[in-house]
Amino acid sequence: MSYDKWRKRLEIAKLPTVAERRKAIELLKINHSMPDAEDEGYYRKPITKKKLGADGKTNGQTEIIGWEPVAYFMHRGILCGVIGDRDMAINEVTDEGLWSWVVSHPVELEVYRAVERGEPWPDLKLQQEVEELLAPIPAANREVSKSDNQPPAEEVPLHVQHATGIDNAIAAALTKVTSEAEAAQAAGSENRIAELRLKADKAGKAIYQPLYKAYKDTLDDWSPPIARASAKEKLLRTAVLTFREAERKRIAAEQLKVIEENERIAAINQRIADRAIADGATEQQPEFVEEAAVPQAQAPVQATYRAPGQRSAVKEEEKWFLDEITSYDAVYTHFKNNPVLQQTLRTIATAAVKLGQIVPGTKTHKGLV
Repeated sequence: MSYDKWRKRLEIAKLPTVAERRKAIELLKINHSMPDAEDEGYYRKPITKKKLGADGKTNGQTEIIGWEPVAYFMHRGILCGVIGDRDMAINEVTDEGLWSWVVSHPVELEVYRAVERGEPWPDLKLQQEVEELLAPIPAANREVSKSDNQPPAEEVPLHVQHATGIDNAIAAALTKVTSEAEAAQAAGSENRIAELRLKADKAGKAIYQPLYKAYKDTLDDWSPPIARASAKEKLLRTAVLTFREAERKRIAAEQLKVIEENERIAAINQRIADRAIADGATEQQPEFVEEAAVPQAQAPVQATYRAPGQRSAVKEEEKWFLDEITSYDAVYTHFKNNPVLQQTLRTIATAAVKLGQIVPGTKTHKGLV
């Protein structure tokens, strides 16, 4: 009932930039979501209309053409209000939509009383006089300039409008709650921000969902054949590498067999030579059994077709593959300090705790937060 908040808003409204006003609101913790008993004061609601372009059509922008005086006051312990020349209904007094319009436009009591007496708003009168002085001369009565046929100024993008509204509500909200009154205020701010979020979500979906549907429909036309091609490429690559792996093992086995056979033959030849020397037949060359040829490794597979820039040979690279896990405990012990595993365990444990389950090795509590 001290009108302190209203006086603070008057000072904040005098700051030159939006950023400065937003910072001041945040520092002073002034409620921006719903009026209460401490919001008594004098304000005004802007009256707007759509701007007309050079073609006489609306271009999506709005301009303020007037103001409606609004006052909030306490009467018998109840917050009441006046808008224009009538009393507000109870639901109007607590209407967040109306409050969001007027809260940023506090006015001095003297100005409010003057408007009550039928005088024009001082700034609106000055604005009208300036507009009359700066009103463009009709093209028929002056030289035509390059700007005559220019399109109207671009409208502020819709997503920027919603983002600004949300950011303003966030800046006006409390950052800490220390009393029941602030708890109620924070809850109101939460509701206001949720309302703005839902409106932004709805407006955004109206724009991007048709685009996404068109994208999805086009993607559905192109994806299946591409997926089939990728799957077949993988099958063919696997078939080639499976065959090559089998051949590699076969040749390795044959090489081992030949090497063992040649070692056996070499031992026989050595014994024949030893016997010949023992018999004194040094002048005769002993008969040796010839060693078998060792099979050679495979040459790279050369593709029968390739597009420009593609490899002509199939890439063969030996890698390690996991066949199975024989002990999950041993694997866990090895990876227990791995951040990825720890985050996965935290996700699983969080889900279990939310269901009321007791998870060994965790610390939990029950409460509102």
